[in-house]
Amino acid sequence: MQSKDFTATDWTSLSVLCAAALALRICIAVFLPSIVHQDETFQYLEQAHRLVFGNGLIPWEYISGSRSWAFPGLLAGAMEIGRIFGNSPEIAVMSVAILMSILSLAPVICGFLWGWRIAGFPGALTAGVLNAFWFEIVYVSSHALSENLAADALVLGLYLAYPGTAASRKSLFWGGVFLGLALIFRVQLGPAIAVGAIAICGMSFRARYMPLILGTAIPILLAGLLDALTWDWPFQSLALNLWINIGEGVAAGFGRAPFYQYISFEVTYWSGAFVLIAGFAFYAGRRLPVLLAVAAAIFIVHSLLAHKEYRFIYPALPLIMTLAGIGSAQIAGRLIKEDANRRLKFLALWGLPVFWIATSLILARSREFYPLWFRDRGSIEAMRIVDRDSTACGVAISPSDLWDRSGGYAHLRAVIPLYGYDGDAASQTAAFDYIIGYKAADFTPQGFSLLQCWAEPPGRTIATSPVCLFHREGNCTPADARLLSAMPPAFLMAAHPDWFRPR
Repeated sequence: MQSKDFTATDWTSLSVLCAAALALRICIAVFLPSIVHQDETFQYLEQAHRLVFGNGLIPWEYISGSRSWAFPGLLAGAMEIGRIFGNSPEIAVMSVAILMSILSLAPVICGFLWGWRIAGFPGALTAGVLNAFWFEIVYVSSHALSENLAADALVLGLYLAYPGTAASRKSLFWGGVFLGLALIFRVQLGPAIAVGAIAICGMSFRARYMPLILGTAIPILLAGLLDALTWDWPFQSLALNLWINIGEGVAAGFGRAPFYQYISFEVTYWSGAFVLIAGFAFYAGRRLPVLLAVAAAIFIVHSLLAHKEYRFIYPALPLIMTLAGIGSAQIAGRLIKEDANRRLKFLALWGLPVFWIATSLILARSREFYPLWFRDRGSIEAMRIVDRDSTACGVAISPSDLWDRSGGYAHLRAVIPLYGYDGDAASQTAAFDYIIGYKAADFTPQGFSLLQCWAEPPGRTIATSPVCLFHREGNCTPADARLLSAMPPAFLMAAHPDWFRPR
């Protein structure tokens, strides 16, 4: 894009849109804390906490060496910056949320620029608004999930390599760098990235493939070097991750779903808007076929895998929303003639963004999606209450096999230990003055008083609800209490006990 083609109004609109999107994401992180998936806590936040503060639970992936330190290392950098403002875990976690929110502006910017190229300012505004305010994107984007980072890098890489006009070698190279980053943060995106590369480069090997491949190779090689420095050999985390989850079928052990599950997710969450979004996206796909092809590849490849989780297809959402925004603006432009009066044009220009924002708000409050805004909020709030108590000296998670429902050490001051308590000897309770209990457990017979309970909202009923916080007065004497550990699933430990020997 040439800056001379972009007016001051365009720059101002994009800046305001980014500022509003960033403010919304940070407000959601502050006022609606939740956990999209346990991975964000124990695979990423907890490991970054270990790097910065020295303590944290160690899940089996970081014992077997099947996870890269790249993402936790990035989050640790955000936590270190946050320490300038204090050592509070809330500050550390919020620093990560702010970082993820800033990075999530990449799809907003790229969607705006793509829309501007294809459908002028109406297309730019509508595509930008959808990436800024669509409820699914807002819900996920501030969380510490590798799918988030992969989505941001994927969109930016595709934009640089495929901006809507012939890309230069330099642009292809930098597009390749970001596509490589998307690959190392979410290796399952490999087939979709390959589809995008082939669609962009065609048969032009020297002019297009070479700079794109060179750019892609840089982050991949750096990831291999990081594995060599932090594990035993280059690319260990990538190779083990694929072998364990696909070759050994471990991922499927966490649950299987039918091939149509991802479409079912979106039909459920989008409701009647599904037809509109799909129709507009296919319409815009005539002008931006690479975006449509990559989004389709993400859905198809993940649909073929047995284990399915909603977050896995998140990288496709910014592409779909960009296409839907552009397509709706194109169709609106075709329906309104050039000689239409100014009032009608004004309504068309601002009516589309308002329509999509209203649709997003309605769907965000739907019975199907609304409970997700509060997922595991009780665990986070309980940890915050404990952390704010300057006299707190120990926290027990009960039952201990629900360690992954807690907030981990990432939500506690480093001096407060975590224990696992399963109603063992009463003497163990002397080691902690707080208990976070699941499954409606009652610890008043052990001398604890109930402080507060958090139930799941209507529409979401799980066996671990409610989450209750108990407290007793007095000091802590560790005695023989068991420190909390990140226990692997029983089926995994039985099949591969050698993976869980301390390194």
